[in-house]
Amino acid sequence: MQFSLGDIISGEGDGGGKSESSGIFAAKVDKKPAPQYDYASIPARKEVNNSNSTEKEDILPSKKKKRKLKENNAGKKFKESKINKSKRRTDPSATEKEPASESETPASSKKNKKSKPLDIEKEKRTIFIGNLPLNTKEKTLKKLFAEYGTIEAIRFRSAARPDLKTSKKAAVIKQQFHEERKNINAYIRFASIESAKNSCAMNSSEVEGNNMRVDLALNSHKHDQNKAIFLGNLDFKTHEDDVRQAFQNCGTIESIRLVRDSDTGIGKGFGYVNFASKDSVETALTLEGSIE
Repeated sequence: MQFSLGDIISGEGDGGGKSESSGIFAAKVDKKPAPQYDYASIPARKEVNNSNSTEKEDILPSKKKKRKLKENNAGKKFKESKINKSKRRTDPSATEKEPASESETPASSKKNKKSKPLDIEKEKRTIFIGNLPLNTKEKTLKKLFAEYGTIEAIRFRSAARPDLKTSKKAAVIKQQFHEERKNINAYIRFASIESAKNSCAMNSSEVEGNNMRVDLALNSHKHDQNKAIFLGNLDFKTHEDDVRQAFQNCGTIESIRLVRDSDTGIGKGFGYVNFASKDSVETALTLEGSIE
């Protein structure tokens, strides 16, 4: 017996009877009732506060965030060090520093860091005195310069200590100096600028056989190069009076400066002579090689 698809669906076979297979499609399947829920008993959902969560994340960062922060900081420091190095290479003046005081050069960069900034107002009222005898006292300087005005302070500098264990301050107090040095420098601060300027008239005055160099503290490094000569290859034991004696016939000498080591106080083997006129410079150059 053959059945068509329509017969199978309708349940009719050949001859109008019902097919046996019709029961397959005609059978009813009992459906389970849909479950019923009480939605009123279910609690409402809580809203998440994003601001609180971010604050907690900021307060207690994860290990990954900590690592990233460390890496970023390390990278910034490395870039800054590279920039600083490149600046030093391109700008050599950034590493150069002026000497702390007259006739001295800094022994180390640490001393320059510790040095206090200059008080310009006080420096204008201060004079530099060079080539003083070692035994010079404050009383002696007060007597010499009292006529120019009220003296506020006196301090000695450039002392050549007898050994590296003795400080410069102790050397001045105990009057113990290096055997190869026979002079010392000092600074005097007046109450007025006018007094300081007038006291410069004492320049080249003789004190116990030494010719003093007196100048304003701010001008001690400023000189006319056209009226000055450079001295090189000098003996470390050379003194200002030795140089003055060698060039005294060349003309009026305004000042003599021998550069000394700031730590030991001993000469470095070079210096300068400043004349009152240019003609003296030409005469002095003919004496090359005369100083021993």
